[in-house]
Amino acid sequence: MALSGGGARGSFQLGALAAIYDAYGFRPDFISGTSVGSVNGIKLATARPPVVNNPTAILASVAAGNPDSGIAALRALEVLWNGIMATGFFAVQPAFKGTLIEDLAESMNAEPTGDPPLSATVGAEIDKQGALLATPIISTFSGPVAADKLQQLKGTVMAVLTQNSIFNLDPIKALLNDRTHLKPEDLATGTPLYLAAVALESGRLRYIDGMGNLTERDGVTPVLSALTTADITRALDENLAAIPAARAAQINGVLTRYLAAIAAITAGRATYRASSTTNAQRVAVLRDIARNTERATYLLDALRAQIQGLRLMVRVDPRQGVLASAAIPAFFDPIVFGAERYVDGGLRELVPMEIAVQSGVTDIVGICCSPLELPAVDDMSSAGLAAVGLRALTEIALNEVTDSDIVAARAKGITCTVIAPTFNVHSSFTMNPTLVEISSEYGWMRACDEMQPASDADRADFRRFSDLITTFRMRGYPLDRYIEENTSFYQAGGIRDSVATMRTYRWLIRELLAMRANRGLPQHPQARRWWTGWSRQLRSLPPFGRSSVWSRLAVSSSNGVEILVAEAVSDPDTYAPDTGALVDAGNDRVYWIVRGAVFQALGETEATTTHTPVTAVPHGTMIGLQRVPRGSHLMAEQGTPSDIWIVRNGMRYRSTPATVTASGMGGQAVAIVPPGGLNQIPDGGSPHWLGGLFLSDSAGNAVDRWEPTPQVEGSSSVSQVMLFNRSGRPVQVTGLAITSSQDTGSRPMFAVNRALPLSVQTSTLMRIDVQTSPVSPGPVTGSVSVTCDDPTVSQFSVPLVTSVTPLGRHGRLEISPGSVDIGRVRVGQPAGTNVTLTNIGTRDLSIVDLKIIDSVPEGQFGIPVSPAYRLGPGASTSVHIACTPTQRGRLTATLSVDISSETDTPHPFRQHGQMTLSATAIAPVVFLSDTPLPPRLASPIRLDPVDRGPTLTTPVGLLAVELIRLDFGESPSGTTAVRTFWVRNVGDAPLSVTGVNTYNQGAFGFPNLTVLPAVVAPGGEIAIDTNFLAPPKPGTPVESQLEILTDDPLRPRAQLTVVGRASGPHLSLNPIELLNLDSGLPPAGELTITSDGTDPVSLTKVGVTDSAFSYSGFPPLPATLAPGTVLTISVTYTGTNPGRHVGHLQLEHDGRVRSSVILQANV
Repeated sequence: MALSGGGARGSFQLGALAAIYDAYGFRPDFISGTSVGSVNGIKLATARPPVVNNPTAILASVAAGNPDSGIAALRALEVLWNGIMATGFFAVQPAFKGTLIEDLAESMNAEPTGDPPLSATVGAEIDKQGALLATPIISTFSGPVAADKLQQLKGTVMAVLTQNSIFNLDPIKALLNDRTHLKPEDLATGTPLYLAAVALESGRLRYIDGMGNLTERDGVTPVLSALTTADITRALDENLAAIPAARAAQINGVLTRYLAAIAAITAGRATYRASSTTNAQRVAVLRDIARNTERATYLLDALRAQIQGLRLMVRVDPRQGVLASAAIPAFFDPIVFGAERYVDGGLRELVPMEIAVQSGVTDIVGICCSPLELPAVDDMSSAGLAAVGLRALTEIALNEVTDSDIVAARAKGITCTVIAPTFNVHSSFTMNPTLVEISSEYGWMRACDEMQPASDADRADFRRFSDLITTFRMRGYPLDRYIEENTSFYQAGGIRDSVATMRTYRWLIRELLAMRANRGLPQHPQARRWWTGWSRQLRSLPPFGRSSVWSRLAVSSSNGVEILVAEAVSDPDTYAPDTGALVDAGNDRVYWIVRGAVFQALGETEATTTHTPVTAVPHGTMIGLQRVPRGSHLMAEQGTPSDIWIVRNGMRYRSTPATVTASGMGGQAVAIVPPGGLNQIPDGGSPHWLGGLFLSDSAGNAVDRWEPTPQVEGSSSVSQVMLFNRSGRPVQVTGLAITSSQDTGSRPMFAVNRALPLSVQTSTLMRIDVQTSPVSPGPVTGSVSVTCDDPTVSQFSVPLVTSVTPLGRHGRLEISPGSVDIGRVRVGQPAGTNVTLTNIGTRDLSIVDLKIIDSVPEGQFGIPVSPAYRLGPGASTSVHIACTPTQRGRLTATLSVDISSETDTPHPFRQHGQMTLSATAIAPVVFLSDTPLPPRLASPIRLDPVDRGPTLTTPVGLLAVELIRLDFGESPSGTTAVRTFWVRNVGDAPLSVTGVNTYNQGAFGFPNLTVLPAVVAPGGEIAIDTNFLAPPKPGTPVESQLEILTDDPLRPRAQLTVVGRASGPHLSLNPIELLNLDSGLPPAGELTITSDGTDPVSLTKVGVTDSAFSYSGFPPLPATLAPGTVLTISVTYTGTNPGRHVGHLQLEHDGRVRSSVILQANV
């Protein structure tokens, strides 16, 4: 779970958290937060993650009265927010006490008066501050200003101009330090937590985890600039190999000097900000700060070199991490960790998903406090400098950061559910109780919008509904305040329109909430209060705290004269407004409100409509409102008032004077809708229930639909259609047709068993049998159409509504336990567990298929023995699940079971069941190295709290490459060189090293193998010496293969190539012994001489034994031939005597060493 920043807008996040915890059973395995997300995150992280993170099981447990630690942490977070509501997020800096800045801060934290700043942005507030900064207390002076007053003013202005920030976070700091709100030790056993903050000096994003570890962006590398003596002491104490005292002293000495430089920088900053510091002194202070910064940088580099090989963690107070993460630059003082100051992490990562992605999560729920998209239209033309700057920083730039965070996570295949508002209810600095409550409950709805399984189209509607509900609550709040402020006797008469508009907003909220409920969305526990109660800040005021918005509202004078403002609504749940109009603020369309439904008035505008009052509503509101009035009404369209329709149960029926009289609504007023408005109500045809013959129930009462008893799929039964004749004469039925959604070609679901025509006698109920043959379970819809000779209604059709239920008694499978984790299993060794299959049904069942599927990796689990394949009711069988891992790591698979059972019908019942299987395969892993482990590397294997398998603790920044070639280099001929290599166990099970083999024992061997056999613990190693006997011939490499024999299941014979060569100069001749010259005239040939030793060859003499052989290609002698030099020597025979001639080419080099080759020519 990733929690964004947003200041006081964290109220939205609080509501969203309540929804995903309370309504969806969500419990995070990992929490990251920035800014206010850190405030929320640190409290939630005190809860232990569930052992089995199953939302359904969690909700069931909570419903049964067993709340988990996650719910407890959420409730405690809500208490913490109550504390924030009481104190505010921030306080003004002392330098601003007594100035207009303090007045502004109090107004931002307190309840507003008059119309609340619903659309005010922080930028506008900071523009006010900017205007006040230059003259913070001038307004306190009037008349001539005395000298002492001018001096006081000068001091105040200087204090203001040297501040790092306008506000401080002391209120939230006090709450975090209050152990009734937060016990830091709970974080050690709670959910993994990472808080994002940005170092002001370097601009780097860094994290503080729940243990207080301050790390770089990778979440692992410690931030050395914040290193303390305690960190070094802890690292030295925990080092496995003893650190020489001299080195430890040197490390501490460098650290002491570094910390002294940091202290000097901190003191310099304080001096610079002091109001008593002169400008000349500030120049000197800046010079000292720069010098100490250079000194600290140099010492930090030295410290890095000194601590190489130590496993370090830099610790800070995680509560300070929260304050650092929330420190918006210029608004709040940065938090200092070592040499750097830290500010709001949202500057680099507004939704901290990157650290979660690095941690290997598969699903992320991100909760943003502000919209993901900026409004397409937002007038900034009149904004001041600060507003423009803040818009660029906190909205445009950070919006891009948020987008990139989400895109990057999704690009890695991670499922991202992002919960964010469409608009802001209040600014980042507003702590108005009513707006905070609305924002929180907006977050609750928006979380449901995103968490609820739904299509894209439905989700778009969900979001629209929650936006509209929140908008109307926001619009209702100033109306509530206006009504409360104007309830005096002399003002009450002027607020009637405001009360009417306020009630319209509450009605709209009720309708939209009902639409959400009809779509299956959870309802907020306080949702009813949203449309029945007054705004939060009025609930404590009489008479509002004792009444609802639907109560009678009247004001009396001191002499008993009463002014009625609004009548009471007796039943708010069925309240249906019948006056006024709504105008769509997007397209300017006008809709009349008639009997609680809305009808578009084509051609009308807000200025021309006669239906008042007119209430403007956001575009899209109409989709959530009733288009058909509830109940029964007489309705007609404007312009045709005599064309009256009966509207009943969601349908409209064309009427006659007789049917109106028969309906009992003859004296009812006719509701008028705009021309064409009735077309939005489905046409039900003739009002069949008003005729002489109608569809009825068994008591002879007219019904609006035929609802036969639901039948079992595959069955064949008889239902009945009942017709009642209330006329004074028999009615002849000539047609009776039933159609349904399950009709298939020639086989309808319903077939009338009675021949037509038939006669229904007066005052008689006729039952007509209908053969019913359902083919599949689920809802069924259709219609029943009747044709008769009744003079009032001769033809009518009514809807058909029923359903088909599956089957009846049958066997049912239960697999227990719900999931299986075999635990840690060594690769290559068998393990297993038993699973129980139980028939919890009421008839026998047969297991028709039992297998392992979705195994990752393949083939790790199996079912060696087939279980019993038929189980009676209550019977069980055991299935042995075998696991013989072939590779190391996490193993998962699924046990798949298919069963079949006879039922109470001719159709069988089939069920598919699954159970998750898992295990952790461990194994030794051999690793060859030419260097030993650094100190403290060979540490024990640790298991993380959720037992995801062992991991080896390794130093930060270590990049290990396995040794595959061991080079002895060059050795003088006949000498022996010794090299050492290390056999390391980087696995998670002990490694047995049994021996080594070599395939060139003449050159390579082992001086001492008494260390073998050996057992190497995980993270440990052993050293093995091998030697090399240099051969007589210099330069030529000698190579062999060593095999290290271990019980590594995947690499039992680890191979290592060893190579060496003798050193010295050496010449090679090609050909080696005989150079045959060609048969040309004269005979000629070429000889190649190569310096292939490791040292240069000193060539001193060259000659032939027969002067008839001439040669060329040698450099002037004496000559030095560097290693790798190749000479091509041309040889020609100049003699003319026929026959075979033999001579020798002789070379003398390197101290009278001679090389020669036979020369032969045929003439």
